[in-house]
This record gives sequence, structure tokens and C-alpha cells, in this order.
Amino acid sequence: MILLLPETYSPILLYWKAKELRRLTGDDRYRSPLEFNKVSFWSRLRISLYRPILLFVTEPIISIHATYLSILFIVLYTFIAGYVSIFQEKNNFSATETALAFLGIEVGVLLSALTVPLAMWFLRRDIRLSREKGLDRPDPEISLYMGMFGAPFIPVSLFWMGWTSRLSISFWCPLIASVFFGFGTLCVFVSAFQYVADLFELNVASALSTLQMMRLVSAGVMAILSEVMYKKLGIGWTLTLLGCLSFLFLPAPYLLYWKGDKVRSWSKYARRDGKKVS
Repeated sequence: MILLLPETYSPILLYWKAKELRRLTGDDRYRSPLEFNKVSFWSRLRISLYRPILLFVTEPIISIHATYLSILFIVLYTFIAGYVSIFQEKNNFSATETALAFLGIEVGVLLSALTVPLAMWFLRRDIRLSREKGLDRPDPEISLYMGMFGAPFIPVSLFWMGWTSRLSISFWCPLIASVFFGFGTLCVFVSAFQYVADLFELNVASALSTLQMMRLVSAGVMAILSEVMYKKLGIGWTLTLLGCLSFLFLPAPYLLYWKGDKVRSWSKYARRDGKKVS
């Protein structure tokens, strides 16, 4: 990405332009706003450490997405930890065959690419509608389409896999469920990160680090607890519990798409609607 993608951060682009103008003209008066706002390393470090926590506490959209992604990572790691119980113990798979069963999730991840053309169609439609309204760009909620496509597949696949993981049912049944799980999970992850990136722009690094911190802490905790859950509750009830958790947050992308403008109006850092084009 560093080698192939161009820089798009406007303060840096202005800084480069001012620097090039100074080189070409020899006039030292060409300065960018970035050069007038000198901040020490320690100040930057302090801001970088406290701003993610501030965003989580004060920004409803960050709180919703951080909690939702934390739940999904709890589900993901507990789901993966159960593969030994599901395929090796219940279906008598060897260690190699159990490892190959993970390809079901990978197939779902690849199939999620099929939602991109559909999401792009909606994106182009929304761009056209925003221009007809005289706006320079559409609302950031256009990034939620993939999440809305994929979110229902997560609880469905968990219930499906939880109650078909038994010797009396072919192993193909839970394996197919894992395909839908991989599909839904990637759609939601991509959509959530893209939405937050579009929404918080200048504070995107802090916003995304909040999501990363919450989901990785959750995943670390579940790496310890998941084995205990499978032993105490069994496969069916463990995955049912996870399915209920994911179902609880299923409406999140739809509600944000519907009322995102209202939620953004409460935010101090999120961007508002597109500006009118004169």
C-alpha cells in the first residue's frame, strides 16, 4: 500500500506543495497550515494515547461500532476455537482434515467480493442523488451497504452450525454454515471500518485505533474462555449464545443507515452532510 497508493491527506499535500513552491521560487513565504501548527513529540504522544478513549466515551458511533466489532471478534475467536470439538471430536476428522475445514470460512471471505458490484451500484446511485440535491458528496452511510448485506448471515450461520454439529448429520452441513459465517463477518468488518474512516476523516487514526483496541482485547479474553465454554455448555448452546449476541447487534448497520444523520448531529468530531455546491 505504501508503495502503490498515492497520498490523499490534504494537510500533507498542501505541505508538499508549499515546499515545492519554495524550492521553485526561492520565496520562503510559501507555507502550509501544517507548518504553523508545530506540536512537540510528547504532545502528539499524549493526544494519541487519550483521544481513542475520548472518542469511545463521547462518540456514539464509535461506541456502537467498537462494541459491535468486539462482539463479532468474541464470536469469531470462540467459533474458530470450536473447530476441534466440531470436526475432530464430533465428525472424527484428523488434525489435517480439521485444518482444511477452515477453508469454508475462506470460501465465504472470497464470496463476499460478490457484494462489491452491488454496493458500488448503490454508491453511484447515492452520488448521483446527492449531486441532484446540490451536495458535493453523499452521506458517509453509503459505506454501510456491505454490512447490511452480510450482517444477517452471522447469527444464522451460528445457529445452523451449533445444531448440525453431530454424527447423525453430514459434516458438510456445518461446513457450509462456516461459508456463510466467513461471508457475513468480512462484509461487516469492511463496512464498519470504511464507515468510521469516511466519518472521522482528520481523526481517523484515533477512531480506528479505538475499534482495534476494543476488538483485540475482547479476542484475547475469549481465547482463554472459549475452551471452558465448549466444555461447560457444549457446542450447540455455546454457538447459540454467540448467535444471540450477534443477533442483538444485527440492527446496528440498518439503524445507522436510517438515522445516521441524527447520530452524527450529536458528534463533535464526525463530519456533517456534504456542502452545497455553489
